[in-house]
Amino acid sequence: MSKYLYTPKDIVVFFDYSDFRKSDEKMVREDLWENRDIVLDPKYRKDKKKFINEISKYMVILSLKEHKKELE
Repeated sequence: MSKYLYTPKDIVVFFDYSDFRKSDEKMVREDLWENRDIVLDPKYRKDKKKFINEISKYMVILSLKEHKKELE
């Protein structure tokens, strides 16, 4: 049985449902990175900058979708 491995998109969904401050989100990202070989999808394990940028990208996408819903 394999353990579930997280992607940046999963992390953003988690942040969206959580009531975290930015500092809390940063701590979670750092902890995930420190444990990347156990918890992250392999394609995000080599490059921390790519990992963080992917999270940021999905956060922007989610924010834009939420903003669009507000305008409708």
